[in-house]
Amino acid sequence: MKKINRVLVLGCGGSGKSTFSVRLEGAAGLKLYHLDSFYWKPGWNHTPEKKWIRVVKGLIRRNKWIIDGSYDGTLDLRLKRAEAVVFFDLPRWVCLWRILKRRVQNMLGTHRLGMPEGCPERVYGTFVKWVWNYRETNRPRVIEKLNQFSKRGKVYFVTNSKQADALIEELRG
Repeated sequence: MKKINRVLVLGCGGSGKSTFSVRLEGAAGLKLYHLDSFYWKPGWNHTPEKKWIRVVKGLIRRNKWIIDGSYDGTLDLRLKRAEAVVFFDLPRWVCLWRILKRRVQNMLGTHRLGMPEGCPERVYGTFVKWVWNYRETNRPRVIEKLNQFSKRGKVYFVTNSKQADALIEELRG
């Protein structure tokens, strides 16, 4: 199998994207870029849209990468350069449990993977609503784009931890 050098990792918040991406970085020998760490600034201030697009274009110009993050507004740009996409497609209850668990771990001093300093974990209404509604609102659009992408690149669907483990081994560099 040809080595894959540019991998997108997508899915709902709390689905396990960042944890998987860190493991894949070590196994595949690719540089990992967490989009959250580029988008968010201390105090949960976001990067302005024009600058954000420049940042993403700079990341995807590189020859080897894993990009972790769903950000719909730049998904088409990232898909144009990706060779493979890993889509975490887990039940909403798993994602909600994980974001609540992350919040508790943050309160106990554990910093969330892929987040910049000054952005402590928080669980708030609009985020919980986004996670709860992801399967009905965001997922269909993402699946449609992945169906188009699959004509030229590889798409992996991950629905449980065992599949994630097996995929790490398959993509090992």
